[in-house]
Amino acid sequence: MERWGPVVKRFCTELEQITLPNMTTSAAINAVFEGRGYLISHTNAHFDRTLVLPTEVKKVFMEEESGTLFPLVLEALQTGLK
Repeated sequence: MERWGPVVKRFCTELEQITLPNMTTSAAINAVFEGRGYLISHTNAHFDRTLVLPTEVKKVFMEEESGTLFPLVLEALQTGLK
């Protein structure tokens, strides 16, 4: 992480600034994710000067069972990720 450390820390800091209605948010570096990491593995193998930041967003913006969106949360998330 030495090469990209400042960029990664800045990205995490920006994510920590996102606020969502009636929710506590968090951002973490090196948090365990159950994905297989194909994108990052492929990119790192083929491109020396490229940084991949795998980012997971918990589906707090919707009710997963019904697919019903929570408009205020979705809007805040969209704004925060711009």
